[in-house]
Amino acid sequence: MVFKGFGLSRLLYHPLILVLAVAVLPATGYRLQAAGLNNKLEVPVEDDSSLLFDLAVFPYQIGDQIPTPERTLPEIVYSQLAISGHFNLVSAEEVAAALDEQIPLDTTCFEIDCLAEYGEKLQADYVAAIGAQQVREKYSIEIRIIDVLKQRMEALEIGEYNPEANQLETTISRIIAKVVEKLIQPMGMLSIETIPEQSRIDIDGQAVGIAPLELELPGGTSYQISAVRLGYNETQKMVYVEPKDTIQILLKLSLAPKKMKKSASVRLFACGGLPFNQSSSTIDSRITLDGGNSYGLALTVGEIWRLGFGAYTYTNYIHDISTEIWQQYGATEEPRTEARVYYSSFIHARGNDHVQVFIGAGLVALRQGIEVTLLQQSEKERKRTSQIEVGWLLEAGLEVQLYHNIFSQFEMIYAQNFSTTDTWKKPDEIVDPFWDEAFNAFRYFTVLRINVGYRF
Repeated sequence: MVFKGFGLSRLLYHPLILVLAVAVLPATGYRLQAAGLNNKLEVPVEDDSSLLFDLAVFPYQIGDQIPTPERTLPEIVYSQLAISGHFNLVSAEEVAAALDEQIPLDTTCFEIDCLAEYGEKLQADYVAAIGAQQVREKYSIEIRIIDVLKQRMEALEIGEYNPEANQLETTISRIIAKVVEKLIQPMGMLSIETIPEQSRIDIDGQAVGIAPLELELPGGTSYQISAVRLGYNETQKMVYVEPKDTIQILLKLSLAPKKMKKSASVRLFACGGLPFNQSSSTIDSRITLDGGNSYGLALTVGEIWRLGFGAYTYTNYIHDISTEIWQQYGATEEPRTEARVYYSSFIHARGNDHVQVFIGAGLVALRQGIEVTLLQQSEKERKRTSQIEVGWLLEAGLEVQLYHNIFSQFEMIYAQNFSTTDTWKKPDEIVDPFWDEAFNAFRYFTVLRINVGYRF
């Protein structure tokens, strides 16, 4: 637990906190002298029958010293607690005797577990810790009460003291009155059930048990109730517990959406596009987007690193064979190309769940063909097709989530045949130079396509 306004490290190493642990610490060999509580305090104490809680004042002053001409701050707190009539205060002699037996003595104790341990050894019901911090010309005084048995903070109050007004005892009296009010108010019952059952219940961030359960809590206070269960969304509710009343609440938890395992995602795409360049050129000044088309399917497995598989067709024209060559052969227009490509690739994607860029490379198996339109009276060959050959592939693009598991890709894919064997003709076959020119030109091609697919 951290003192409001400054952290634990400042509490331990910087003189900003005045700590008064209102429980006798375990025995120590050091005689406590700082607060002067080894002297008897003449304060009114009611009959023991009216005392509710065992409490002891621990007289340490740490941090900023509040100027008190007659009595120390611990002495003032001790007297105000005694006046309240709700505490059986451990005497100064008992505190001193216990301190004599404790070596070494932790004089910086301000944490719940530390204070609860001190209170347990003293058989006290509560431990109070008091801190003071100077803020310009004023002081901020905090009093917190720790339940020794439950090891939790039962009350915390802060007051402001102005030395110019010279009302220190009045300030402390008001703070203690609020603390006492919280401690002595009647208890209320809180009955909690959950759907599904066996959900963990947290109150104000601390786990208290498994539902269904009933709890006795100080009445007149609001509590943040949370139900937690694996596979369900956490449910919270603010509940006000009436004194001497039983509050029943039912918390319903909804199933948490299943998170898709990214490592196992599979995407299947339908692909369509246009040749990005004429068949015989790489990406250069002779780029065209007309005259051909491309269709296919693609399958990827994975998220960041993916295995890709696909097949597509390609058709276009060869533009940079000289007109003289194909006209001499008797063609009426530029040769048309076609290819069937089957590929596998390794892809790396970067981005978020909605937009990703990707790049990949792989191997292809392809069959290429070239066809020409001849004059009707010509008896020359109109089409030749290669055998299945091997090549390589590059791909890059952008993937966008359209809706839930529906995705679209904008992709450029480049394939090249690196076979050196002319499989489109028989060995030692003599053919027209036109076919040599055409197939030598048609070794690489680029497609710009749009893919639409579903993620499984």
